[in-house]
Amino acid sequence: MAQQTSPFLEGKYGWATGESGWNPGMDEDLLKFSYMFDKNIDAVVSSLPTAVNGKAYFNTADNRIYFVVGSVYYSTPVPKWFVVTLRTTGDKYQFDGTSLLTTLVLDGGTF
Repeated sequence: MAQQTSPFLEGKYGWATGESGWNPGMDEDLLKFSYMFDKNIDAVVSSLPTAVNGKAYFNTADNRIYFVVGSVYYSTPVPKWFVVTLRTTGDKYQFDGTSLLTTLVLDGGTF
């Protein structure tokens, strides 16, 4: 099977045995998934700053999360109602499918 890309977090899957691109594709997948468990961002930005290892940003220009490994930016789409935490203040933001909200909507209630 040729490599496929998930429509959700853009994870790659379905490589045929020995298919080229498996190792870098799997590395990128594991980085995305580990970031999605972490959920911490350094800032909300409209353009990306210079890449610094370990930094992560929510980019309002395309509503994606960008994170840096080494000196390379990786990105992932943001699932609707996903909550991120600003590392410096602990403030939480929730993505409503269009933009970040400072008010959380959980189980039908607003917090």
